[in-house]
Amino acid sequence: MKNIGIKTLSAVIVALIVQLSCERSYPASMPTPILADVPKLLVRGQEYKFTVQTTPGVECHAGIGYYNNNDKWVTTDLSTIQSDKNGICEWTWEIPEDAKDGIGELRGYIQEKGQSNNLFPSTFCIETCP
Repeated sequence: MKNIGIKTLSAVIVALIVQLSCERSYPASMPTPILADVPKLLVRGQEYKFTVQTTPGVECHAGIGYYNNNDKWVTTDLSTIQSDKNGICEWTWEIPEDAKDGIGELRGYIQEKGQSNNLFPSTFCIETCP
């Protein structure tokens, strides 16, 4: 077995320190978002609501992804909103005419006091499910 040189050992220690310093810790009070209303089957050209339940006064961030008719994954950022007094964040999105039949995705997170955490992913079908 080869001896590990001091330079190699130093590099490993530095890498571990960097990794540990990049880890985030979130307060235990960080709210957990609940997907309250995400439609499962959507039709092109129609408008739908996507609702997340969390705590009042947090920022909600979300985006939608889908494949277009050219088989390209398209993402749309929805507006950042603040949850209402009941902790509701709600977005409205119209399914584009160029959306291909199949799976789409809602993804987002909440942010409170500069800390972001608690991702909420959800899939839905456009026109038909595979």
